[in-house]
Amino acid sequence: MRQEHEHLQNELQNDLQNDLWKGCGRCADMTDETRPVALTAQFTAKARAIESQRLDALFHDPWAELFAGRAGEAWLARQQTDHPGLPLILRTRFFDDFFAERMGDASLRQVVLLAAGYDTRAYRLAWPEGTRFYEVDQPAVLARKERLLQRAGATQGCERVAIGADLASDWAEPLLAAGYTPERPSIWLLEGLLMYLTQTQAETTLNAITRLTSQDSWMGLDLLNSATLTSPWTQERVARLAQRGMPWQFGNDDPRAWLAPLQWDAQVTTPDEVGRGLGRWPYPPRPPMTETWELPNVFFVIARRKESAE
Repeated sequence: MRQEHEHLQNELQNDLQNDLWKGCGRCADMTDETRPVALTAQFTAKARAIESQRLDALFHDPWAELFAGRAGEAWLARQQTDHPGLPLILRTRFFDDFFAERMGDASLRQVVLLAAGYDTRAYRLAWPEGTRFYEVDQPAVLARKERLLQRAGATQGCERVAIGADLASDWAEPLLAAGYTPERPSIWLLEGLLMYLTQTQAETTLNAITRLTSQDSWMGLDLLNSATLTSPWTQERVARLAQRGMPWQFGNDDPRAWLAPLQWDAQVTTPDEVGRGLGRWPYPPRPPMTETWELPNVFFVIARRKESAE
């Protein structure tokens, strides 16, 4: 077993170091906590804080405001809508439900969040006894998170294992060293990550996860479609993100087909479908996904591993 793990570590390390985050350029000179992609965690935290103040909130995150900081306030000031952060809010609820609906399976007691940011699910959701919750992100982000949560007196609802590793380096080896077992089913979440990667980087990440999972594991992720990167409706936002060093780089128009060769059976929905189901979509219904490939869209994806990793 140990030799198998060492072989897997070596293969994953080579893939990740060769492909992930090549040419990051201006990011290389920044500290972990001030890298642009790390700042997006504060934007997302602000969206969760806004939602948590509502009487009809879709979830409650009592610590979100702690993480938002000045970057979160600046993000809110830039929003030109009566519903700031709505897709982020719906995404949070969607993946909350994703976990809740699957943790009744006694075989699923390993949870992995890549680019965990300031996610607080280890603290605010109910977890079955024996759950190990692995959070992988930049060391400074996780350190700030733990510091603020300790000051707030937050209590985690499961065994949380923080793994300080940049996704540009080898995150698989410390994950395995921390006790993660590839032979056992697991649940993974890639929330707000893949759009910041290139296609090669995204595929490298998915390949690594596939090799670290067994049959009947689950994965949640969100994706932009390709029109979001090129549409006149989104050009201003895409350009603004690129100027701030956090460009959207990857979109995919058919998540099911993309994941199928890796033996992941995917279900796909969109923010408007989720929002209408929750009574929280203030806009006209969109046409079905198959009729709107040319329009900007976001996909929420959950996928089940059909075959064991070789």
